[in-house]
Amino acid sequence: MSSCQLRQAPSPAKVLPARKVSTRIEELDALRGLALAGILVVNIMAFASPYYGSGVIDPQFADVWSQGARWIIALLFETKFYLWFAFLFGYSFTLQTDSLERSDRAVVQALLRRMAGLLIIGILHGALLFQGDILTLYSLCGLVLICMRNVADRTALQTAGWLVAITAFLWAAVGMILLAVGEVTDATAVYAEVQEALAAWQGPVTSVLVRRLHEWTTSGLGLFLIQGPTSLAMFLLGMVAGRHHLLRRRAASELFWWKIVRQGIVIALPCAALYATSTVFAGGTGGEILGLAFGLLTAPFLTGTFIFASTSAMGSRWGRRIMDCLAPAGSMALSNYLLQSAVCAWLFTGYGLGLMGKVSPLQAAALAVSIYLAQLALSIAWRNRFDQGPMEMVLRAITYLEWKVPKG
Repeated sequence: MSSCQLRQAPSPAKVLPARKVSTRIEELDALRGLALAGILVVNIMAFASPYYGSGVIDPQFADVWSQGARWIIALLFETKFYLWFAFLFGYSFTLQTDSLERSDRAVVQALLRRMAGLLIIGILHGALLFQGDILTLYSLCGLVLICMRNVADRTALQTAGWLVAITAFLWAAVGMILLAVGEVTDATAVYAEVQEALAAWQGPVTSVLVRRLHEWTTSGLGLFLIQGPTSLAMFLLGMVAGRHHLLRRRAASELFWWKIVRQGIVIALPCAALYATSTVFAGGTGGEILGLAFGLLTAPFLTGTFIFASTSAMGSRWGRRIMDCLAPAGSMALSNYLLQSAVCAWLFTGYGLGLMGKVSPLQAAALAVSIYLAQLALSIAWRNRFDQGPMEMVLRAITYLEWKVPKG
């Protein structure tokens, strides 16, 4: 038995209650746990540097190691892990819908309450902790998913494909136009803006809140236009996968997954390299936007490759042990996502240590690993007592209109 399992083997008298825990799909929770790691690696870069997303490299960290770290993070993490999370969101949506139908509850009303609760949590998260909040976007895309919950698989898959293709085409058009007119970000203006932003981020709490609200409202539209359509596409793909239980029926669906892997290796990986190179070495130009377009077009295939590789690895003895460590964190993914933002806000802004602009990308990545390992341990300890994370309890109460503290 793995040392990371939630609790010791139950005595015979406790066998029946223990079955409640086993009804969860442990692989799904473990995949969420892995997604949390990727999300943290990307988000901590936004916390650590005021230059993040500006199109200009921080001159303080322009050495080869920092550039290499940025390139690897862009290659393997950016534009992939929010899609990973979105796929699992859609997959879980089918499980939630089935559960509501079996309980004879009003399905649509309960799902609408769930999305409303997620929206409220997202707004608070974006305003107080992290301007790159994804929960508000997920809640709005979730409304579309509710409307499309009964569409045929073919319709869902075609819609997902068109969403990704059109989004990539539009950003490619923007990139080509910028290249044609020779538009380049004014580095001098960015430096001045960064110094102003850095002073605000490292200032008192009120200064941080004002700056966060400013960036959230000004960058929110761009975030939605980049991540919104592709997130909805992955919602739909996850919904179809959930209908056919692809994560539980890996052997039966192996041919499908290997098709995704081939596309991921042959097409998506080179495009991801193009995206990473344009982000690091052509920032602030039309080339960066063109690289983003290629990345958006092919990222779902690379995300699918990551998911298949992870689920396949979980079938081995060592993979099973790792899954046992990851599943508790993934089963309370919402709580852990918010906790990541709270810790990063304390580390990098005037809420706490004010480290923004003082750590390199490599140091930030090391901090991400440390935070994540601590979360794994904390999640195991929490799940030894409760079946759900604290924010999952809140969201469940909003969904079912009843407060219940499930015991572990």
